[in-house]
Amino acid sequence: ERFDYLADGEVVTLTYVVKTTDASGATDSQNVVIKITGSNDASSITVNDVAGDILEGTTLSDSGSISFSDIDLSDTPSASEALTSISALKSDGSTTITLTAAQQTAITNAFSIAASNGNTNNGDINWNYDIADSSIDFLGVNETVEAVFTISVDDANGSVVTQDVTVTITGSNDTAILGSADQTLIETDAPLSTSGVLSISDVDATEALYVAQTDTVGDKGTFS
Repeated sequence: ERFDYLADGEVVTLTYVVKTTDASGATDSQNVVIKITGSNDASSITVNDVAGDILEGTTLSDSGSISFSDIDLSDTPSASEALTSISALKSDGSTTITLTAAQQTAITNAFSIAASNGNTNNGDINWNYDIADSSIDFLGVNETVEAVFTISVDDANGSVVTQDVTVTITGSNDTAILGSADQTLIETDAPLSTSGVLSISDVDATEALYVAQTDTVGDKGTFS
């Protein structure tokens, strides 16, 4: 353990001088040379914060970090990240939502990492998640997306350690938009009637049920 600080291939040379003296006072000496060659020690990771929570319309960013340590003093580990999995569920918690390629790309690209200044063989990796509200408008109320990202810490000498970061995105309700369909009538002595088409749009992709009113009575007639 006293030489764990040596990185792979680093060498410490120890030279000891052995002296002998006989009964007549004659002396002799011999050097004993010991070479100690280091091998790679794996880095280790300490979890600080690896859970992100995003709420549509309210909280669009979150951040956290991990710490790494490498007892090989000359190692300077670097970090990379990659998407491991992404899944989406309706509000019942079990029905799968199929994400489009564009939705997956937006959710994936919102994650990033950065090394803290001053990292050596020990240091911190900070992660950040920041997504535009428009990129998750497709989620209905209480629908969720779970994205798992893996941070890999590589000491460049054969050791790679990993840590997952899980980001949960929860949807909220977006108001449906009703398109106008104004009609103009000219008064006559006969009953008046007209018809048209109203358009409805809702960015919450799974909300597709709208209840139309039928024969609703008003002070000027009925509307369906």
